[in-house]
Amino acid sequence: MQKDSDSEVRCHSAIALAKLGDKRAVDPLIRAMRNDSDSQVRWYSIIALDELGDKRAAVPLIEILQKNEIGYVRRHAAEVLGKLGDTRALEPLIEAMQKDADRNVRYASVTALGKLGDKKAFEPLMQALAKDRDEDHFIQGYAAVALGELGDPRALNAVEDAYKNDFDKTSHQFYEAAIAKLKSAATRPGEVGTRPAGKL
Repeated sequence: MQKDSDSEVRCHSAIALAKLGDKRAVDPLIRAMRNDSDSQVRWYSIIALDELGDKRAAVPLIEILQKNEIGYVRRHAAEVLGKLGDTRALEPLIEAMQKDADRNVRYASVTALGKLGDKKAFEPLMQALAKDRDEDHFIQGYAAVALGELGDPRALNAVEDAYKNDFDKTSHQFYEAAIAKLKSAATRPGEVGTRPAGKL
């Protein structure tokens, strides 16, 4: 894969390795993701690592998220980190959500935090939900979805308020899905916010 001078061939090789499902492909794919001179090959290597789902890719993907100069490569790294479920990605994803210059990377990082499922993401996601609408409107909808994935009922009132104030009807279905998940979580025994009013 890495010896072929044709970048298109290297891209197809990355996908072929993923389809084989052989974990021995993980290390060559990580090397290609880190070092290949062609951004498309690096991107296809991330796609292949996504298919393989091996946590050995977590730290290299974090490096890509933090350092790669191309937005769509960072975005896909964030998406895969959410799927891998490795909590080492928590702080890098929070930082990307808050600071990345590319809004699509920020949105992907929000979604990844929801999929990661680490409760430490709750407060940063609540802050994203409360962002100034004129500053970054769409991040609120992504944050609502991620909070629904976390399933912490403490977010319910804030998500409902954001839903009521959202003028973009195309995003209402996402708020509604998040609200349904949070209401379901609130009715489960042992969850925060489930105690009936007036009872100890």
